Amino acid sequence: MANEQALAELGQFLVVFQTIEAAVTDLIETVIDADSEYVHALTAELEYSSKLRALDVIFSRYAQIHGITAESPHPKFHKLMTKLLKLAERRNEIVHSF
Repeated sequence: MANEQALAELGQFLVVFQTIEAAVTDLIETVIDADSEYVHALTAELEYSSKLRALDVIFSRYAQIHGITAESPHPKFHKLMTKLLKLAERRNEIVHSF
């Protein structure tokens, strides 16, 4: 029974993680305001960690252009990207563990 619960929780975690990964691509598309097919074609070639680093840089530039902050990287957004990167590392540890 405990094993079934653990498997269900793992499955839920993986599904939520996929949602987060899709949201990262959507954020890139929104911030750069480009054709979605173009963005998806480019980001499909990037690993998740590369997408996060790209989004961090892209959003920092967006924040500077729109007067949100002059700091680079944007402190709060960079902190979020760092947390998402750590989450990805944990996901990989779980998925690829024995």
